[in-house]
Amino acid sequence: MDQYRCPQPPRFLYRVQYPRTQTTRHASGLRARDTTSVFEKHGYDTEFIQVVQNQFVWEYKGAGGTPFISFFSDEEHAINWACLLWRCRSSGCSLKDEWTLLTIDTALLGDTHVYKLSTLIEKMGVSIPKKAEDAHKKGAYICLHSIPDCAIKEERSGPSVRKSRRLKYPIYTPPKPTTFHDDGSDDVKTVLKGLEGLQIAI
Repeated sequence: MDQYRCPQPPRFLYRVQYPRTQTTRHASGLRARDTTSVFEKHGYDTEFIQVVQNQFVWEYKGAGGTPFISFFSDEEHAINWACLLWRCRSSGCSLKDEWTLLTIDTALLGDTHVYKLSTLIEKMGVSIPKKAEDAHKKGAYICLHSIPDCAIKEERSGPSVRKSRRLKYPIYTPPKPTTFHDDGSDDVKTVLKGLEGLQIAI
């Protein structure tokens, strides 16, 4: 399936690791559950299509798993998905600190096969569940078999990610309104006149 490989993936991809994912973290990097499956380099491979589709079916628990590792191209999208995942009991995330965000430098992937999901959907007819397509089609990428440790540039726990988001996007607290007294003075009358007909958009 070399003709469908992504020639220029984004410089950074983002991976959410959580307890029940089929991708495991090792000293050597990330490893898919299935690291032996290979596909035709050219042509139309129905097995390849089926395996890609299985990758995005949440309930899929095939005997050998899938040979792919999923990534997001947008960090905010990855974080939002991780937070949603944490609230879903079926993910196995019972505590806030059970997911980790990994930043991958694609310039260090070497000969790793990288595919863009939207390309596979449009050119190969890959079909995935509607919810998965809505969440992943635009910016999802998959890599075959493994990711070398040297390409993992950063690992952040769920709590540290959420803390940095709170610092980056602080909650705005509007100032308390001041009490206005109409004492009949000329200054107050001038202000009131200027406010006539003024509409404030909220």
